[in-house]
Amino acid sequence: MKSENILNLSVKGIAFCETEGNLDDYLDFSLKDQSLRNTVSSVLFTYFRKKTLIDHILKNLINKRPSAFLRRALSVAFVQILYHTGIEKFKVTDVTVSYVKIKEGKFSANFVNAVLRNFIRQLEEKDTVEQLTAAVRSVPDFLYERWVNNYSKDDADKIVNAIDSRPEFTFRSTVEIDQNDFENLKIRKISFPWTDEFYIADEPTEILNSHLLKEGSIYIQDPAASFFSSLVKDIQPNKILDYCSAPGGKAIILSSLFPDSKITATDRSQVRLERTRQNFCRMKIKNAEAINMEEFEKRCHKESFDFLLLDVPCSNTGVIRHRPDIMWKFNKETLKNNASLQKEILQKAVNYLAKSGYLLYSTCSIELEENEIQIENFLSDNPGFSLLKKKILLPSVTHDGAFAALLTNGNILK
Repeated sequence: MKSENILNLSVKGIAFCETEGNLDDYLDFSLKDQSLRNTVSSVLFTYFRKKTLIDHILKNLINKRPSAFLRRALSVAFVQILYHTGIEKFKVTDVTVSYVKIKEGKFSANFVNAVLRNFIRQLEEKDTVEQLTAAVRSVPDFLYERWVNNYSKDDADKIVNAIDSRPEFTFRSTVEIDQNDFENLKIRKISFPWTDEFYIADEPTEILNSHLLKEGSIYIQDPAASFFSSLVKDIQPNKILDYCSAPGGKAIILSSLFPDSKITATDRSQVRLERTRQNFCRMKIKNAEAINMEEFEKRCHKESFDFLLLDVPCSNTGVIRHRPDIMWKFNKETLKNNASLQKEILQKAVNYLAKSGYLLYSTCSIELEENEIQIENFLSDNPGFSLLKKKILLPSVTHDGAFAALLTNGNILK
């Protein structure tokens, strides 16, 4: 029964991502059982990482495009046959055929049975997986070509390689971790040019159940989340505004960077802002408070902060390693809408920045329109501001991608 449930939830997950929302939302709101969540998320993450390969297989096995339901069911079966080697291939076939028969009847079930058995036969005849993988690229051509044009072919290939890799489970800690925890929890330290506060856990479940997480000694995030900190080590702000704060990860980093500063964190999403409050509480953050946007706009006056962090909504192309479904929704229209929203947020939020203050703009995108071009346009529209620093971090097998720019409306860093 569990196998049928996993198949059903995986099919529903693909449908949800294609028609309603994103993978994170589906897993958070539809899967409360942790063991089921782990298995279904493995299927779905693999599917979206290998979607070009799965689509290629479907195209070569089937002459006529199947219904959306059959395409999703077959896609899940292909993922399990190719990548979940602990499951017998014919067991996958039997479960899928039975499931389809209940949902769409005998004719569709017979069709699925023929397709899957044909595929298994091909796999047994030759090493088809390696051949198929070599024949297709794992990201949409549109995205790959953008990265080649905006960076280089070598950079684009490295980004694709990063997306193909399974990301390590990483967390940040600013406290000394006991040597016993290193051994018992299978932890390894990892350093980057901008931080030495991150660790890799070989057994994520051990960390999720550990005293380190419960006591607020660690925060689970990718090392790229702290990339912005490399731009602000030479300043000492008093009042910090984190305008798009939820769920609070960057505010927590700011809290450790500037322990004597007062941080106000706000966001329009009440649900995500509540998570920010919970994270502040768990991490024992004393110099930050999270307030909803309506209360913030009533309480806080313009030009009342000397440091403004804007980690704006974006296309998330820097974090495809962790959110592979988003690359299948990326297009020129969404990029244009994102850039428009970012401009709106920028223009509104800078009203709260005092004269001679600092504006730190950051995204988890690697698209020029959301980063360099956005900053260029802002500087053109706001001649009182000047650019101090900007940096881009492209995704790799050890971290996500990110962009950060530090601007000022009066200060000059020495």
